[in-house]
Amino acid sequence: MSNSNQPTPVFWTSKKIIIVLMLSNVVCIFLLLNIQRNISNAKSKREMALSYQDTLKFDDNPLYKEQTALFEVYQPRNVQMVMLGSSFTQRVEWHELLNRHDIANQGIGSDITEGYLHRLQYVKMLNPQICFIEAGANDLLKKIPIDSIYHNVTLIVKQLESAIPEIVITKCFYVTASYPNYLEYNLKVDSLNQRLAQLSKVTWIDINPQINVNHQRNPAFALADGIHLNAQGYLIWKQAIEQVLVQKKMDIQ
Repeated sequence: MSNSNQPTPVFWTSKKIIIVLMLSNVVCIFLLLNIQRNISNAKSKREMALSYQDTLKFDDNPLYKEQTALFEVYQPRNVQMVMLGSSFTQRVEWHELLNRHDIANQGIGSDITEGYLHRLQYVKMLNPQICFIEAGANDLLKKIPIDSIYHNVTLIVKQLESAIPEIVITKCFYVTASYPNYLEYNLKVDSLNQRLAQLSKVTWIDINPQINVNHQRNPAFALADGIHLNAQGYLIWKQAIEQVLVQKKMDIQ
């Protein structure tokens, strides 16, 4: 006869619960350490890649070689305007945006001011009446000192002013809050723009007041990457360029 009063065996004893909790903690710690290690490895790889990229010379940039090779084979022609710059300049069809057919686009993605200096012959050979220059963003991204950027832009202006009547420089653009280290970058933009303002014999375009909010780019004027202009941003830039052309009496083709 069974004894109904016999106690039911207890499986989860205090000792077993403590052991399970300890094992769970060990597993959690292992997973956290593994996640931390993966994050650290990914960060190290990214820093190495950026470090390698920053050591590249301007002519190690594939786009530089590609575009300058095209400049070599393009048929020489005289134009009214040359747009000299980086990806900000290269990414747009200026003859479409400004509804003109006397423009040459000499923007090269990822180019730095040192690269500009080594390709000014392609600007001069077109005999433009005005050269619009956009420069500095990639130099800042590559942590090139502001003094060096200023020095390069000064040399660019000096080499062009003897051959081109009008030189217009567009001040460096801010990035949006979604861009990594945007506060640090935008402070550098301020420093660069203030330094470049010391240049004489040039006309300035500054669209930052129109496309910024709270010391950062308004996302309404940026692509998803937080740095490049979208169509609305280019529309603001277009209007600023057209104002300069009217002032310089170059608005008629």
